[in-house]
Amino acid sequence: DQYHIWLGTSLGKIWFSDDGGETWTEQVDTGANAVNALRFVDENIGYSVGNVDTVFYTIDGGAHWTAGVATGTGDDLLWVFAFNQYRVIVGTDSSVSSTPLLMSYDGAQTWEVRTFTGSTTETVVDGDFFNDLVGIILTNTAGPVGSVHITVNGWRTWEELVVPTNSGLNAVR
Repeated sequence: DQYHIWLGTSLGKIWFSDDGGETWTEQVDTGANAVNALRFVDENIGYSVGNVDTVFYTIDGGAHWTAGVATGTGDDLLWVFAFNQYRVIVGTDSSVSSTPLLMSYDGAQTWEVRTFTGSTTETVVDGDFFNDLVGIILTNTAGPVGSVHITVNGWRTWEELVVPTNSGLNAVR
């Protein structure tokens, strides 16, 4: 709702407001790694991802944050989408591993890699899901040149769409 707001900082902190931004409370310091993205399923279940393969999650609205198991890529994690408490997808900068897209089905304890056209050379910068099956991601090459990929089977396969000539894409909904 309009009252519950979480912020991630470049210093690895997560701040929370339950009064629409009138006051703020620091909920957790995830370390020195920047928090790049936050996603909540509801007011209790949420995930944060950040630089150097940092994953944190909460199941109680942030009263307690727990470190998830790193994806193992060593990459900076740039995007996260949480379907529920257990299923979460992350996008990386793929600078270390050439692995830009990973999914967990067990609450960030293990990770599964998924590929798409260009996945060994592109960064996943943003994405969104309409439901459990239909989703979209934005990727950029080092150029940068942006691409759009869609899935209609819950991320099992991705189709690249034709997009206008661009010098990088930033956000999609």
